[in-house]
Amino acid sequence: MCVIIQTVRHRAFFAEPSHSHSHESNALHGGSRGSSLAFHVALLLLTLIPIVLLSKSRAIGIENLGFPAPLGGVMIAILVLSPEGLTAFHAALVNHLQRAVNVCLGSALATIGLTIPAVLIIGLITGY
Repeated sequence: MCVIIQTVRHRAFFAEPSHSHSHESNALHGGSRGSSLAFHVALLLLTLIPIVLLSKSRAIGIENLGFPAPLGGVMIAILVLSPEGLTAFHAALVNHLQRAVNVCLGSALATIGLTIPAVLIIGLITGY
């Protein structure tokens, strides 16, 4: 249904603005510079390490304070999903509706298609 809305009924809402090749658009896409695979892998690891460390410290803090364990999951979900949410929000602010929709749908698809099954499998294996 979403594809029909984007390609037929409300096609104009999802078309890139005529100034899409401006400096602002290049900044949103990271510019025109190319980077190596090693650079992207290193950047991914540098961004994942703080998230893992924060999640472990938050889990210990939540346990010590006596809060329910699911609160830790909610906090980590907010931490992980906030960059995508902010990216979609920024894209919508600069009138790039297609990009905003794609980021939101991609985030939802990754959560439903990857995260939930991974957590369920880990839960089945560990018995939690």
